[in-house]
Amino acid sequence: MGSKEEETQRLLTPSLNDVRTYQIGKFLDYSLSVSGGKKSKTVFRLKSVVHPQWFEHHHTTQQMDLYLSEKALAFLLSEGKVSGRWTRNRKWRKKENQESGKGEWYYKNRTPKSITWIAASQRSSGQKGKAGRKPAGAAYRVRRDVWRILSSNKGFLPKLLEDSLHHSKERKPVKKFPVRLPNLSIAIEEIIIDEIWPELIYNREKLVNGWLNLRGVRSYLLKHGFDSEVCNQFSKGVLAERERNHIIHLICKKHWRKLLAQWVELGIFSRHPSYDGFNLNDLSDMHNYQLQRKEEKDHKPETSCFFDCDCLPKGDEPNLQVDVHRGILVCDNCDIVAGKIFSYVDPVSFEERHIISKSDLSRTN
Repeated sequence: MGSKEEETQRLLTPSLNDVRTYQIGKFLDYSLSVSGGKKSKTVFRLKSVVHPQWFEHHHTTQQMDLYLSEKALAFLLSEGKVSGRWTRNRKWRKKENQESGKGEWYYKNRTPKSITWIAASQRSSGQKGKAGRKPAGAAYRVRRDVWRILSSNKGFLPKLLEDSLHHSKERKPVKKFPVRLPNLSIAIEEIIIDEIWPELIYNREKLVNGWLNLRGVRSYLLKHGFDSEVCNQFSKGVLAERERNHIIHLICKKHWRKLLAQWVELGIFSRHPSYDGFNLNDLSDMHNYQLQRKEEKDHKPETSCFFDCDCLPKGDEPNLQVDVHRGILVCDNCDIVAGKIFSYVDPVSFEERHIISKSDLSRTN
């Protein structure tokens, strides 16, 4: 088997490292550059990264369906704008020495030294370029978010999952979304074993029970010798590592698309945070934040804070302080915990972002 064939086979079921690092797309900031002198090339600053092209190629992907929340899809499609079609300069010229007056299109062709016009019938495949428009449709955006969630920094996905256990979002109605993707079961298995499982120590059981209650999982595990008692030990985190990892492998093999769809939804909702009717407008600085309620149905804006503290008269806004070390908002008067702050680095813009989730009011120690 040749090296090209080996690469294709590997990318059909890529590892997590392949997904994160192999031939990823890079957008350069051409306004900022460092000259390398006469003997080396000019270096441009990395602006952002995006999923690799083999995430789209037919020989490294397969057609499949992801069932995504209609609300999450609406948020995703509202982000940015769809690019227009590729534009190519062309002119119509009559053919010489022909009485009929028929002609053909001539296309502008740029070279390093000059600009020429080439007849359509004489263009090579490379000069014809790509038909259609720039990648920016719904399928492209879903693939982009799939790659983003798998390529995010190590603590981002566990924090999203932990927050979803306390503040579950309504997924229904869901929509079947056809898309081409590689088989990402191995990458999802690795991210669960290496990053999610070690991080979710206290809330792991609830998450694992959700995996076990997916359709057909328990009967599928039973066929492989894992009965209900073993599943119970697995959810409590007391199973031996080898057996635990084998169960995770079987769950990912059967339901990796469903797990991936839920993670993508959480990633989308994190960019459009809304908790109990409150929108997070600005948290670029942990010490300077602004919380704004959604307007009521009569479009009358609310001006009060997002929770009332028992230590103050009703309607008075508490003075909230940020505890950076513990990642919480605390009432300065009585030490009531107002909410948790999750921090992560956006995988595209590399900017630090924050999410606030409203907490059950409880006193800190």
